[in-house]
Amino acid sequence: MGELNDEIQKLAPFSYEWFMILHRDMFGDVWEWAGKLRQVELSIGVKAYLVGMEIKKLVDDLEFWHQNRIFETIEIASRLLTIEQCIYIHF
Repeated sequence: MGELNDEIQKLAPFSYEWFMILHRDMFGDVWEWAGKLRQVELSIGVKAYLVGMEIKKLVDDLEFWHQNRIFETIEIASRLLTIEQCIYIHF
């Protein structure tokens, strides 16, 4: 399973830059600001000035889980899809 984890890591490195590209690719047809840090306050998510720091914390958590083999890749993906942190950040 280690080789699969490494291969998936190459495809989805879970870096700050990757999250911004993913956001742009997923929502670029909907919002012109997709893939950019939010500059305005919303009724959902953290304050706009905290978005970058919260994304960095999420990236750091994911990197720690991967490097220390805390969870298998599928578990990390599952946690990422259901993690309230993604909604909490709300790019």
